[in-house]
Amino acid sequence: MQVIYIGLAVLMAAGLVLFGVGTGTSGGGLFGGLVGSSSSGNGSSAVSSAAKTAQQQVNKNPNDPAAWQKLITARWEDAQGAGFTNSGFNAFGKQQLAQVTNDYEHYVKLAPKPDATTATYAARAYSYLGDYAQEAHTWDTITSAQPSTVGYKCLALSAYASKNTSLGQLAASKMLAHVPKKQRAELQAELQQAGTKPSLAVGC
Repeated sequence: MQVIYIGLAVLMAAGLVLFGVGTGTSGGGLFGGLVGSSSSGNGSSAVSSAAKTAQQQVNKNPNDPAAWQKLITARWEDAQGAGFTNSGFNAFGKQQLAQVTNDYEHYVKLAPKPDATTATYAARAYSYLGDYAQEAHTWDTITSAQPSTVGYKCLALSAYASKNTSLGQLAASKMLAHVPKKQRAELQAELQQAGTKPSLAVGC
C-alpha cells in the first residue's frame, strides 16, 4: 500500500509541474507554455507571406513605387481574407485597412499618376475607415486619369458624404451625362442622400 501511495504522489507532482493540474490557471506547467503558443493575440500570425515578402522589398527599396504597389495589394488582400468575418472587418482587418492608406500615401509621393487598381484599393480602404474626404480625393485622382461612369458615381457619393457638395455635384453631372434624361433626377437624388447617409459611400 505504501508503494501505491508513493506512486500516486509522484503522478500528482508530475501533473502539477508538467501540466499545471490543480493550479487554477490555464496554460500552467512546463507543457502549458507550448499549448496554443502560436496564438499571439496581435494578429501577426494572420499576415500573409505575400505581405511579408512585399514589406521586405519595400525595406530594401523604399523609393520603388512598384514595391509599394505590391505591399498595398497584399495588405488589401489580407484585410479581405483573414481580416474579414461575417460581422465585418475584425481588428486585424481594420489594422490592414489603415496600413493600406498609410502605404498609399507613401506610394503617391513616388507615383504622382498612381495605378488605378492600387488607388481603388486605397479609396475603398478610406471608405471602410470612414474617411470620406480622402476617399473622394482618391476617386478624383482615379477619374482624372481614367474617366468612367462608376468612378464618377463613387466620387459623387464620397464627395457628398464628406460634405463637399460642389465636388459631388460636378461628379454627379459627369455621371448623369451618360444616363437617359428621364432617370437623371432620380439618380441625382440618390447620390445626394450620401450627404445624410455617408454609409452609401462605403465600399464603392
